[in-house]
Amino acid sequence: MDGHFVPNLSLGAPVVASLRQVTRLSFEVHFMIHNPDVFLVEFAEAGADPFIGRSKGNLNLHRTIQSIRALGKRVACR
Repeated sequence: MDGHFVPNLSLGAPVVASLRQVTRLSFEVHFMIHNPDVFLVEFAEAGADPFIGRSKGNLNLHRTIQSIRALGKRVACR
């Protein structure tokens, strides 16, 4: 969450990265932000998967989906 689309109440990539070290469970990332593309690599490197994008608030949903897939991650849209 970015504080613009919805209040910033979430956990960031550093938390995902630290939890990734102790579990193999899936970390689903649900982007409720205006431009999720700027965070994709950071969360992918932290070990998040799958990514859920939203058409509402997204500048270019098709590009976001392509970027997520290019990172080798699963993607869903709501």
